[in-house]
Amino acid sequence: MNKNNQLDLKKRRLFTLLMLCTPFVLLVLLELLLRLFQYGGDQHLFVTGPEKQISHYWMCNQNVGRRYFYMLDSTPSPPKDLFLKIKPENGYRIFVLGGSTTAGFPYSYNLMFPRILNFQLSELFPDRYIEVVNTAMSAVNSYTLLDFMDEIIAKEPDAILIYAGHNEYYGAMGVGSRESFGRNPAFIHLYLQLKKFKTFLLVRDAVGWLKKHLTKVTSGSAGIDPTNTLMARIVGEQKIPYKSNMYYQGLRQYERNMRRILVKAGQDNIPVILSELISNVKDQPPFISVDIDSFPAAEKAFSIGRKLLLQGDIDDARTALTLAKDLDALRFRASEEMNEIIHQLGRQFNAPVVPMKSFFEAHCEHNIIGNELILEHLHPNARGYFIMADAFLQTMQENEFISASWDEDRIWAPEEVMSNWGWTELDTVSANLSIHYLKGGWPFQPDIAPNHALENYYPDTHAESLAVRILTDETFNLVAGHVAMA
Repeated sequence: MNKNNQLDLKKRRLFTLLMLCTPFVLLVLLELLLRLFQYGGDQHLFVTGPEKQISHYWMCNQNVGRRYFYMLDSTPSPPKDLFLKIKPENGYRIFVLGGSTTAGFPYSYNLMFPRILNFQLSELFPDRYIEVVNTAMSAVNSYTLLDFMDEIIAKEPDAILIYAGHNEYYGAMGVGSRESFGRNPAFIHLYLQLKKFKTFLLVRDAVGWLKKHLTKVTSGSAGIDPTNTLMARIVGEQKIPYKSNMYYQGLRQYERNMRRILVKAGQDNIPVILSELISNVKDQPPFISVDIDSFPAAEKAFSIGRKLLLQGDIDDARTALTLAKDLDALRFRASEEMNEIIHQLGRQFNAPVVPMKSFFEAHCEHNIIGNELILEHLHPNARGYFIMADAFLQTMQENEFISASWDEDRIWAPEEVMSNWGWTELDTVSANLSIHYLKGGWPFQPDIAPNHALENYYPDTHAESLAVRILTDETFNLVAGHVAMA
């Protein structure tokens, strides 16, 4: 081979190498450019307090929901909880994980059970600097909780509390969710790793925009009515029959992710408290009833349960009503099999399980959970949130969290805590209006159609007018409402 041919071969090899490297170089440059311009914003779970006077605190990032939601125009966010960047020597730091109930819906910041628990623990242990940090968000499930774990562990928790499971099917990345990336767990876990790259987020958002645009073209509308509640917007698969393949996919998803959470916590010797899940079985009829082999339709089971209740056959009524809840094909309420998984994991990982059902049943007629403590299908009323806090408190005491010795004289009953709690007319009015609006839409109404709940709502007081603004104006929240009430 002469020198010219050798030179041509080297050039071809160099050219081939450059051609192979060019896409990767361009991707790196695109990634750097997107990072330079902060595409998608900062999506870390914790960020520095945004104002100078709180810059020595970490705060739950209001933008973290963008990790998981790409089809919604507005994304859920966690409470703006703060905790010190430098943990004090006498500090005791608890992180709480969960969905909308843990986030305090519909009462927002003031009546979240983690906030009530923080107050109670601070009263019980005045010599300790207690921090209870609530990372909960609406419409998230165990994938989000698992994704949070590394960042939480890095912040030196002394304990982790978890109340989660109702969103397992329709929360982001759930098997029946509109915010879905398929049903393959391996693919979803790959997504959770790739979302750290801005280029991937750009592609994901482009796909989301294209899906919404195609929906608009094919249906002749925007696809999702802006008056729809988050419940209506998040559902992808309305019918998930009891004992179906998709039903079991959701259970396996929950068990796998919760197991991984407990393994991660155990590797760093961080104790975890789990909790049973509660919902309205006595007074909430099934949303969607379907025919299933070997089982009655959900509506029929509910009707039988109500008749048995009227006849005074309480035990059989409880069985029928609980079965009706489990048979409901619209899976917004966790089935009892999910509570069984929680207890199994608790035994396996030596994690205490809060007997939340017993706490709520003790305060309900016939010991069946209903409207006495639940506002609609699963969110507690104000009294219910104080009971939740008490249930976690008692479980912590029984398992000697913080200290082996608790001062019984400093432990208040939930009714005492509630009577001394500072909440305003606006807290109550705003919560009631949120529930009124929620029930004005699907699935409480028969069809996914525009929500007309506010059309005939006429505010009579200043608080009611502010509540309307809080509900309809994204720039005006409950804190701003309290300032306006002052």
